[in-house]
Parts: sequence; C-alpha cells; structure tokens
Amino acid sequence: MIKCREHVNDIVRNNQDFLTRLDRVRLGMNEYVPSMPKSLFRKIIKGFSAEMASAYPEVSRAYNALSQFLNQPNENLILSNGADGAMKMILETFCDPGAVIATIAPTFEMYKIHSQELNCKLIEVYCEDDGSCSDDTLAKLISPDVKVVLIANPNGATGYIFSVDRLREFVRKAEERDILVVIDEVYADFGRIDASPLVDEFSNVIIIRSFSKNVGLAGLRIGYILTNEGLAKMIGRFKPFREVTALAARAVEVVCTDGKYLKNSVNKILIARKKFAKELKKMGFDVIEGGGNFVLINFGSKRDTMLKAFENNNIEFKETPNPLTRYIRLTVGVNGIMKQVASIIRSELNSGL
Repeated sequence: MIKCREHVNDIVRNNQDFLTRLDRVRLGMNEYVPSMPKSLFRKIIKGFSAEMASAYPEVSRAYNALSQFLNQPNENLILSNGADGAMKMILETFCDPGAVIATIAPTFEMYKIHSQELNCKLIEVYCEDDGSCSDDTLAKLISPDVKVVLIANPNGATGYIFSVDRLREFVRKAEERDILVVIDEVYADFGRIDASPLVDEFSNVIIIRSFSKNVGLAGLRIGYILTNEGLAKMIGRFKPFREVTALAARAVEVVCTDGKYLKNSVNKILIARKKFAKELKKMGFDVIEGGGNFVLINFGSKRDTMLKAFENNNIEFKETPNPLTRYIRLTVGVNGIMKQVASIIRSELNSGL
C-alpha cells in the first residue's frame, strides 16, 4: 500500500467548497473589497499579451520595478506566490525535521500547516484576551530550542502592532541566540509600520509582504521576501522554476512603477476603517480597530442577531479564535460598502428596541 509521510496524516486541507464568492460582500478573508482600482486593472491588462500568456514568465522587469519602489537592491528580494508561498520557501530553507518554530497566536493558519508539512514543532504563545502582547509574552518566543520565530505585524487575527523599537530589541536578543526572525508585514501599510531598517541592522531578519491586501491583487497571488543578500541566496535555492506568473509579474511592474495606486488604495481603506469603527462605537459596541484592513466587533447579547443578519444579507464574516472568541472580524472595504454594512447593523439594533 502506498502511504504518504506519516507526520502529515493529521493535516486536513479542504478543497474549495463553493462555486463563487463574487456574489457576496466578501468581508471574511481580508481581501481588498470590492476590487483593485479599475484604472489599475486596465493598465495591467493593456500591457499583457497573448504571447506573454503563452511564454514562460519573465520576471526581471518586475524585480527591477520592485527594487526601485522599495529602494532595495535586487539581491535582497525574492518574489513569491503570495505571502503564503514566501513563508513556505523560508521554512523549507531553514527548518530541518524536528525544528522548533514559535509564533504568537492567534495568527495566520498557514503557519501551523507549513510547520506540520515539514515535520516541525510549532510553539504558540497566546496573546492577551484583548489581542495585545506584553513584553513577557514576547519573551516566551525565545528559548534555546527555537530555530525560527514568526511574527505577524500587524497581526492578521487581532490587528495588534509591535513598534519597530520593540521588534528591534527582540531581534537583538534573538540574534544573540542564532534565532531567525520572520516578520510578516502583509498588513503593514494599514498599520503604518515598516520594519525594513532591521534588515540592515541585523543578520537574522526576513520580512514578508504582499500586494493582496493593500492594492487588491489577492487573485494574482503576489508576495515577496525582503532580507539581506546572504539569507536571500539561501532562500533562492528553494524558488520554483519561476517565482510568479507572467500576469503577476506584469502587475508588480505596474504597481511599483506608479506608487499612487497603492497609496490611494490604502488611504481609502484607512478612512473607511476609521468611520466604520466610530459608527459601531456610537451604537454601543466594543470595537478593536487595530492596524489591519479589518475591525473586531463584540456584539455582546446581539451577536446571534447580527450574524443572522449578515447571513441574510449575504455578508461574509470571520469568527475570531481563542482568546478573542467574543469578537467577530469584519474586513473593511471602501466607504460605500461599509456604509451599507453599518446600515444593516443599525437596522437590526433598532428593530430589537
């Protein structure tokens, strides 16, 4: 009998169980809602030909554009199939079977999946019940057995943000113990945070980013790694034949050549997030705004009523894991969409008076 590797027997990976989500208000997966700017889409497609679709991807222009956009040398960058693909390449590079990986929970679910795939041990240190993380909690990530620490900043489940100064002190301690620190900055634009200076200051820092949340390219699966040249060379040994598709490479070139798309897209969500959170607080709900493109809402005694209203109005949402189970997470889309959602919540609230 043919068997898979024994250590992956407990991994459960489900196939897509829906035909489409495009007929819903997609506030469950933190995508850019409703879509990337139409002008950006037209510009990407205009420069994409049938021949480009038929030829193997050419990524040099994308690397050059990204390099100039970040003011970082090409040698410090690796494009990837989303942030997920970046994470997998990194762990494959540095983690032997049995290696110990540490992270702050709750966080991106694929941290656990990739750790299991590689037969590594994942240590999860849980945040406080309001999503915050004390210095004592952060310190628990460092121990003699830990090989890699994964820190999402801002955290995609809680929105919590570590300042660069706190990360700097943590990275310094980790470097003394030869611990690699991977900082997942997928939500960084919404938290106005940038830990890239740490790449130059320390030898043990890798930063992961993507264009999924900030400018709406989740469907193209575009991420990238920023680190020092030495670590990049090591990770580069685990690159696929081509890091991204031809269409994704074209999108990187366009977005990085004209930074207005990303800047404007992020600003729209930040404005909508602030207004939506303020409106919810006016209604009397406990809201954590955080640093992501989402908010956490505690509906209290109205929880079941509100979730039913979301289902009736075809609105996706995400139930927040332990220790924040009293909250639900709603992605923040552009202002027009969030006004509609706020109106539905207000209507349900008033109907129960």
